[in-house]
Amino acid sequence: MKYQIDPVLQTMHEQHIVQVSQGLLERKDIIPMWFGEGDKITPKYVREAAIKALEEGDGFYTEKRGRLSLRRAINDYQKRVFNSEVGEDRISVLSSGMSAIQLLFQMILSGQEADNDNIIIIAPIWPNAASVATYRRAEIRYCLLEFGDNGLSLDFNLLESMIDNNTRAIFVNSPNNPSGWMLTHNEIQDLLGLSRRHGLWLIADEVYNRLTYDDEVAPSFLPYAGGDDLVIIVNSFSKAWAMTGWRVGWLVHPHFVSEELNKLIEFNYSCVPGFVQQGCLAAIELGDEFISELVSYCDAARGVCLKHIGDLSGVEEFCYPNAGFYLYFRVGFRGACDDILGFARSLADDGGVGLAPGSSFGPHQEGWLRLCYARNTSDVEEAFHRMGKFFAKY
Repeated sequence: MKYQIDPVLQTMHEQHIVQVSQGLLERKDIIPMWFGEGDKITPKYVREAAIKALEEGDGFYTEKRGRLSLRRAINDYQKRVFNSEVGEDRISVLSSGMSAIQLLFQMILSGQEADNDNIIIIAPIWPNAASVATYRRAEIRYCLLEFGDNGLSLDFNLLESMIDNNTRAIFVNSPNNPSGWMLTHNEIQDLLGLSRRHGLWLIADEVYNRLTYDDEVAPSFLPYAGGDDLVIIVNSFSKAWAMTGWRVGWLVHPHFVSEELNKLIEFNYSCVPGFVQQGCLAAIELGDEFISELVSYCDAARGVCLKHIGDLSGVEEFCYPNAGFYLYFRVGFRGACDDILGFARSLADDGGVGLAPGSSFGPHQEGWLRLCYARNTSDVEEAFHRMGKFFAKY
């Protein structure tokens, strides 16, 4: 029997986060801080809404871009929280934020190596966007955030210098996973101006925009990007509403790509299940109090991290987390700098703390580790106790 697997796919490797956790997920003695989810379960009213819909038979096909009721609720939510009303025709509900990015790259990248498409990704960053673009035969150009006395910053001159005639998009994640870095309102307008000058797609992953500690929300492209701008904003129910396993996200996009998204959804997964959408509707309409509680919960854990990070031997620098629920820090041990994947694996296997290696988040991240602190403070305290013992061996 002859068969062929796409050669690009064959050359790609599993995420380093997955490689660290492989074979260890069932171990109850490891504090799991490697993935981007916490220990809070989905709110009861969300679960009950989905269960009720399913029991009433809501298991049929739905509109490809999401039910009008949910898209209207998302529009109302964005108007309430971000003072931005885009209209339900510019909103599409999709099967997860990750699927949204997959569909976007199917739409804007040719998939032909000979076309020399490239995209610019601001890093460090969660790795899946780069993986999908690579699979679509695009060159990845990383614009690395610069670490200085005031934390991370974006060099706009460097970013613009990376653009050429084959650049199709700029991808930015703000608030940032893994670092907690955020664009300012002025920087958002500068990026929008860059997109307009060069006629480039600008894809903004804003899934952490409610998980901020000094303001109610993070600066967003929503109030600035018009319906004709080449700007697509990615959001998700996963983080702010503790719905990681539900796999539902949404896009805000120009009005002229709605039909193309309909086509892509049709032959990728058809639709988001109706009963799941009913749970999302409950989340978006009733979830503000839960989000406030989650932010307070994470802020308490963040305080534990900031209290203890300076006490760990070998830690040379860290990114102050203004948003999100991650602590990103660098250790100077030779073993970690040479092989952060192996170091993270040993920390999990022998030290009992599961962290994500910096090698997951782009180039030049050796020595860096990401800790997800969206957990109860006693777990976070214990994790630092264990890391202290493990790091002291080096």
